[in-house]
Amino acid sequence: MCCVLGLFGCRMLTPAQLAALQHAAMGCRVSDSAAMLGVSGKTVAAHLAGARRRLGALNTTHAVVLAIAAGLIDLEGEAA
Repeated sequence: MCCVLGLFGCRMLTPAQLAALQHAAMGCRVSDSAAMLGVSGKTVAAHLAGARRRLGALNTTHAVVLAIAAGLIDLEGEAA
């Protein structure tokens, strides 16, 4: 798990949430991410929703920006 220091202390992101955010950062659709991760689209959507909630993001794009700013993911396609 990775820790993001937010307004209310440390927010933990799971490896699955980080993977879903990384795919979103690369422009993948939920269905594409699901196929690459070997899970359902609903599972990917749940991981993204959890990441948004934990990061305090308004939407997935905002969550990606926050994760990049925190050094959790990068645009080279690898989790930090």
